Amino acid sequence: MKHNNHAFTLIELLVVVLIIGILAAVALPQYQLTVAKSKVATMLSLGASFRAAQEAYYLTNGTYTTNAESLDIGMAGNCQIAGQNSNIPDEEHTGISIGSAAMIS
Repeated sequence: MKHNNHAFTLIELLVVVLIIGILAAVALPQYQLTVAKSKVATMLSLGASFRAAQEAYYLTNGTYTTNAESLDIGMAGNCQIAGQNSNIPDEEHTGISIGSAAMIS
């Protein structure tokens, strides 16, 4: 009687799991770095829009505002000013302090 074994051995399966683990260990930090870069680029873009809106408000009113709702700017999604139930990190989460008019100038 002839036995035809067409199955994988335990060693072959372990090698595949090991290779997948190594690839995941290399790919995950790179993915996290890419996500962080994307968030920084988004924040820089929002910062530029906020700065332009502050400048427009200054030209109209002769002073900068501390109330972001009085600016003529729309933010996508639920994006709000840091610390107000937003997905923009605030100083507590980033260690970066953002001043009001001092940052704009």
